[in-house]
Amino acid sequence: MIRRLSQNVNKDFVFEDFFPNQRTQYLFMTHYLEDHEELPKINAHIIQSILQLDIPSIPSDAMESSLKDFFLELNWRCFSMFNKLPIAEKGVSLLLLILRDNELYLMQFGRLLCGISSKDTCSQIGVPWENFVIKTKDDLLLLGNLGQDIFPKVLRPELISGDQLFSLPYPHTRELECATLCHEILDKTIDSLLEKEMIPHLVFQADRCYNGATLPKKRRKKNRVSGS
Repeated sequence: MIRRLSQNVNKDFVFEDFFPNQRTQYLFMTHYLEDHEELPKINAHIIQSILQLDIPSIPSDAMESSLKDFFLELNWRCFSMFNKLPIAEKGVSLLLLILRDNELYLMQFGRLLCGISSKDTCSQIGVPWENFVIKTKDDLLLLGNLGQDIFPKVLRPELISGDQLFSLPYPHTRELECATLCHEILDKTIDSLLEKEMIPHLVFQADRCYNGATLPKKRRKKNRVSGS
């Protein structure tokens, strides 16, 4: 269930295909630091390419390999487009989330960092948040930044019912402290950030267990036996 999702704002784009009774649901979002009149054309190319990939038709046993091959090719096409632009940061941050039955697939590029919030704990997933500020442009893994073959990871995070998978762009993730983060604090932090500026964000709450995760077993209470 999508609890929170940003809208299209200027150069940043969000596409959502989350409707009831669909076996395969997915969304993706893009994020740029700079603005340029050509960026909507790159967004349009990314959108068209992902729609042509036809994610719902990909067999489950071929999903990961298909996504890796797709983004390897898309990176080269985006690199060619970015290479013509007079902007300092050539490349786009992108997040792709796919759900199918009890399986979840996640891909991230660039500054869209991810984490999982449970009722009282938080964990980072994918690209580490620490020392992100000192990463070089090559280390950021922006889609379309490198003129070479890339080997993106398909993340398979385990979620139990009630967990929230979230994404915020760096440097806004610095507002979050994983040691104390819970659902309530996450909501309040996003609200506070949005009061200052519109930023891309996602909060997905699991309504079931994904990727083989299992609910913790409840302890059985021992019955007291009274002595005679």
